[in-house]
Amino acid sequence: MRDPKTGNVPNESKLQRALMPNSRMFLLFLIVFAVLTFFFSDRLWLSIGEGVIILLLIIYSVIMRARKRRTLERYIESVTYDTESARNNTLQNFPLPMAVFRPADSQVIWANQNFFDICGRHKPSVDMRITDVIPEFSGRWLLEGNTQCPELLEYQGRKYQIHGNLVRTNPDDAASYMGITYWVDVTDYEKIRLEYYASRPIIAVIVIDNYDELIRGLTDRKRNELRDAIEDKLLQWCEGKGGFFRRYDRDRYLYVFEERHLDELRENKFASLLDIVHSVTSPSGIRATVSVGVGRDGESLDENYNFAILGTEMALSRGGDQAVVKNRVTFEFFGGRGGEVERRTKVKSRVMANALSQLIQDSSKVYVMGHRFSDLDTLGRRVLHRAQIRHALPHRHGCQQDGGRPAPRPDAQRAGIQQGLPVAAGGVPARGQPHAARRGGHQPARPGGKCEPARGLHPRGGH
Repeated sequence: MRDPKTGNVPNESKLQRALMPNSRMFLLFLIVFAVLTFFFSDRLWLSIGEGVIILLLIIYSVIMRARKRRTLERYIESVTYDTESARNNTLQNFPLPMAVFRPADSQVIWANQNFFDICGRHKPSVDMRITDVIPEFSGRWLLEGNTQCPELLEYQGRKYQIHGNLVRTNPDDAASYMGITYWVDVTDYEKIRLEYYASRPIIAVIVIDNYDELIRGLTDRKRNELRDAIEDKLLQWCEGKGGFFRRYDRDRYLYVFEERHLDELRENKFASLLDIVHSVTSPSGIRATVSVGVGRDGESLDENYNFAILGTEMALSRGGDQAVVKNRVTFEFFGGRGGEVERRTKVKSRVMANALSQLIQDSSKVYVMGHRFSDLDTLGRRVLHRAQIRHALPHRHGCQQDGGRPAPRPDAQRAGIQQGLPVAAGGVPARGQPHAARRGGHQPARPGGKCEPARGLHPRGGH
């Protein structure tokens, strides 16, 4: 048995190993019998014969042991050579392009043929640098400890994902590093990925926001002609986008198209749609205007549709004649250059209230703040928004100052409200960044004191 602490074999085990039958033990017994025969027997020829046989056995054993040693050495050399050959052959015939270079000066130490095929060369040249043949390449990411290049490298119309690592060639020299890179051609996969995101469905809801004013006092025939004229303009705008366009209400249209066309609409700020509808006028001289809500980045078509509905409500609450793009976290506003369509009806008030309530529900913090110089109008609106917040968020009351500290104001304490986000006239939050107010009735705004509507940038819960 082997001692687990010292790793040495006890004497009993050594003795047992010595007494095990083997060639050495047999030779030892033969030598002993030959010596006994020589000294204690009168037959000298017998002891001499035994000695000769023993000598021949010893010579044969030595020869066979030497032969086995040479055979084993040849086998080890063969295995080592085969392993080295297999490794070299693997590197040469590796299916991916490989390049070994020095990060200090980008000089190529070794590369396989696949890498030279990328560079358009059949064999390496003296003092070849990887940056000379591929100027877009940089090995900084290897020096930063990364094993994958953070960006795809595009070269001669192909895109490559580069993997690699650093190897220290001289343990005594900290600067002696060798970079090994593997180049994976991901052009086809990148095309599929870009096509996937470009073909993501986007839902747009288009509302004729002054439809009642356009058809007021018109006959049914004139109403249909006016609506058909607007639809023709909308269909003209939809051409070339490969989308799906349908009217599902008297003044509402549904348009489904792909993400690839959204960037073009953003560039011209949806002016192509808003302006083409302006060309339609009623007999009384009122120009047609539309509000567009675009829903994108949703987990499903239903969520995109809800985003689009919320976008139209936000556009109507801001006066109409504009487009609003809504994703999971933010709103984007485009247009709104025409005069505001004033329709202070119950529908308009409900739309504004629903939009503001949705913003409050999607926000983790809600701030209510008045003008710099407080007045009764500001106080009344703060009371109104306080009540709306309590109704929208029954499980969490009120707002808090920056830092999470409740900061009741003297005049707001009587109204039962606390400090928060500034709200513009009309009940819609003003745009810009939120800023905190000091205690008291006269509150100076911070630099850039525009305010932004509370948006769903955080998960619901908490104040």
